[in-house]
Amino acid sequence: MDKNKIHSGHRERLRNKFINFGAEALLDHELLELALFYSIPRANTNDIAHSLINDFENLKNILDASVDELTKSKGIGENSAEFIRLFADICKEYNKFSTTHDYDTTKNYFPEYLHNYFQSANSNICLLLCIDNKLNIKNKINFTIENILKDDSEIRRIVQFLITNDCTRVIAGINHPERIAMPNDLDFAVIKLLSEKLSVLNIILADCIICSKNETFSLKQHGAFSFEE
Repeated sequence: MDKNKIHSGHRERLRNKFINFGAEALLDHELLELALFYSIPRANTNDIAHSLINDFENLKNILDASVDELTKSKGIGENSAEFIRLFADICKEYNKFSTTHDYDTTKNYFPEYLHNYFQSANSNICLLLCIDNKLNIKNKINFTIENILKDDSEIRRIVQFLITNDCTRVIAGINHPERIAMPNDLDFAVIKLLSEKLSVLNIILADCIICSKNETFSLKQHGAFSFEE
């Protein structure tokens, strides 16, 4: 029998199993096998999925692996490795935007929220939280320090986002993945730029919170910058 027809039938059965019963009904290697259908259109991805499990032991390690590490596994080319990395990063972004923690909105929960948000980030990214008068987060937008200080189009993108979403109050979070949670000159430059742009729009910059791997630092609480109530 034609091997392509065999693989085609198997792929269809696995897809139907996922569609009808969800990911919970699939073993780890079957989840990988199914995902690889979309980067490897014809080869037997079952064997490749088993090789990945053997090489990395579990799904978490596979999704945490770099492109270079993944391409060392049998059957994984650069396209498939990039696909796995993209899939992993999409999962991380989803987790950031989903409600995975319960926060007490009657108190200042933003340091905890931002710390959790940045836990899987390895770069010096920043996050603006749009909040209402009841301290509920209505929307969010991220950016990097390098882009906002060097590229005028980045601040325009942020301003347009805030206007489009009717933001009246924001809290800024800055990630320090490899440094302590203390503001540096670049952080102050970002805060100054944001403060100037937001004041023109009558948007209140309520606080800026620096996050490291283990702690947070609220500039408002430490009196390091002038913030409005």
